[in-house]
Amino acid sequence: MPVTLVFIFLFFFGIVLTALLIPTSIVLFVLKKKKTALLVLLPAVGLLIFSMSMPMFIFGCIWIHDVALNMQPTRTFNATFGFKPDKQTEILETYVKNGLDYKTTLIKFRTTEGTIDKIVQNRFEPVSSETFQEKYRSNRHNLPNHVQGWFTPDYDKPNLCYLAEPFDNSFSNVNAAILCYNEQKQIAYFHWIGLD
Repeated sequence: MPVTLVFIFLFFFGIVLTALLIPTSIVLFVLKKKKTALLVLLPAVGLLIFSMSMPMFIFGCIWIHDVALNMQPTRTFNATFGFKPDKQTEILETYVKNGLDYKTTLIKFRTTEGTIDKIVQNRFEPVSSETFQEKYRSNRHNLPNHVQGWFTPDYDKPNLCYLAEPFDNSFSNVNAAILCYNEQKQIAYFHWIGLD
């Protein structure tokens, strides 16, 4: 169950609980038992406050995490591929965007064919450039304009294309990554989308 649905459920459960406890609290107020009336309403109001504030807290933490990853390209590369880039790898651009139940990572880097082989082993399958273009174009419109400005595999005309479905075990509905590489220019583009 996606995290978003958990908080929506808690919010509506809090509303129903509050609606059911309001008549009891009113009766207790009329009977001049104000402390008891407040204690009856307290759990429901607390649940409402929790269900509204917790997503804001989580979004704040996710935003801080995204900023940190976008400012540290080496860390993004390591977190994505599971190893640090070697000295022949130059990370040109990165973009990371997380949500409660989705993630997008894009990396443009210059590297050797050996690093590409290390990335694709046991995870990626070679695909035709037409399959790559189909996957890439279907998701390109969702990227921010500043990312579309540098994530331009069409411009560098890759000759090696790979697809990983699933890329890892973190998402269940959509979990696909594309990687393309131009052997002559040694430029690689990586795009991963995960969604629950």
